[in-house]
Amino acid sequence: MVTYLENLRKNIVFLEEDLFLFVYLKNGFCGYPLTKEYVNNKIKKYTRKAGIEKNMSSHKFRHTHVSLMAEAGVSLPVIQKRVGHSDRILTEEIYLHITSDMNIDSVFLLDELLKNKSWSNEGHK
Repeated sequence: MVTYLENLRKNIVFLEEDLFLFVYLKNGFCGYPLTKEYVNNKIKKYTRKAGIEKNMSSHKFRHTHVSLMAEAGVSLPVIQKRVGHSDRILTEEIYLHITSDMNIDSVFLLDELLKNKSWSNEGHK
């Protein structure tokens, strides 16, 4: 896939200074970045086609990306840089929401572990 994209990009005349991962490939727009509206329309089209009832958008995928990084333990500054948040408070709000959920989960898991733990002194001298 990476090789395909690299070869494809070599054949595109970019009309913008910045290089974008997703660009129009049709005459007249070739090399220009896809608009958010275009991407969201495609997401809606294919989620409906797949029978998914939930309203999906590129923003939800972005939020999921941040959430998964937070759950994986990626540090706040790394997440902030990765998603291009210039305002750390925005990243913190998402990050703290996820890590709060993780703390609740960890308390539940610890409680379950303690319930199942045998507290006898057998085998201890």
